[in-house]
Amino acid sequence: MDNGKLIIDNSHWSKQRYQGYKDSGVEWLGVVPEHWEVKRLKEVSIINQNTLSEKTPANYEFNYVDISSVTYGVKGYISEFMKFANAPSRAKRIVKKGDTIISTVRTYLKAITFIDSDVKDLIVSTGFAVISPKNKFSQKYFSFLLSSECIIDTICSLSTGVSYPAVNASIISDLLIPTPPLSKQEQIADYLERKTAQIDRKIDLLNQKANKYEELKKSLINETVTRGLDKSVAMKDSRIEWIGKIPRHWEVKRIKDMSIINQNTLNEKTPDNYEFNYVDISSVTYGVKGYISERMKFANAPSRAKRIVRKGDTIISTVRTYLKAITFIDSDVKDLIVSTGFAVISPKNKFSQKYFSFLLSSECIIDTICSLSTGVSYPAVNASIISDLLIPIP
Repeated sequence: MDNGKLIIDNSHWSKQRYQGYKDSGVEWLGVVPEHWEVKRLKEVSIINQNTLSEKTPANYEFNYVDISSVTYGVKGYISEFMKFANAPSRAKRIVKKGDTIISTVRTYLKAITFIDSDVKDLIVSTGFAVISPKNKFSQKYFSFLLSSECIIDTICSLSTGVSYPAVNASIISDLLIPTPPLSKQEQIADYLERKTAQIDRKIDLLNQKANKYEELKKSLINETVTRGLDKSVAMKDSRIEWIGKIPRHWEVKRIKDMSIINQNTLNEKTPDNYEFNYVDISSVTYGVKGYISERMKFANAPSRAKRIVRKGDTIISTVRTYLKAITFIDSDVKDLIVSTGFAVISPKNKFSQKYFSFLLSSECIIDTICSLSTGVSYPAVNASIISDLLIPIP
């Protein structure tokens, strides 16, 4: 930093600094090496170059990537194989090797990734801007630049909308970016590729350890909520396939016998200026405690912002169940509203809220809910089906 401004210089890539710098004229960028240029993104790339037409054959098969299939900070994407006839209407943008895709809707998710391998029949949502650098510019340099925090934060700041902040691709195309000579772009990209690969290897080792502990945690939860603490106690057949045997003195009951589901809901007469914290399906991550909420007014909220949640409730996603969005509300909350895409489970007074939270988040319960879901693109399950699930009750 120099007088509060960001300096992009050769000290990032070698011990030698450039002799001269100039003001880029861009607030977030600060000064740049004197021989670098500052250009608009649309001058050095083509945005949303190729799109499927409405005349695409119904039996055309492709791999589809939606916004929720790209995770901030994680390389790559998850794709779903489908036919054009069954695809959502937003499955339109054609992507090829060397492109970078950036989410233009729900920009807070920061869904961005570089397509670094040969791809065939890869289609992404129209919620992405597909950036294709022109021939005389380095694809890898652009991928690092566009995924840099300063660019992402700028895009988020230019987004409009409360519930689903979005930015037009034309606004992204007008962004001013630093453009060093091609040879320097390639040097920078090679350096970053080498260094980030070293960091990624360290992250992978840590993730392997984390995954082992995560599996241990799942196993511990599954075994304890279905077997209890005393391993010597007499057992009986629960007559539930996924549970197997349970302690003899335990009962088996339906979830609806033990809890109230979707107890409280906002009505249509709610004042427009009523403010609350809203949680959508994408704001709850499997295996991560808690949630991310967004403050909004009822007048600006999506129509699905309806379910009232209180301390002690467990929320389980009933749509896009493969995301396994489930969490326990373990702290006092005020004005917390979740999507109707959640089932809100409120244990009755004589049952332990914490036990229910561990039981409902156990892998055996989650896998059962996923198996009962229907639908290809957006698998879902009715809350009444969840309410009929049999569970062990000590």
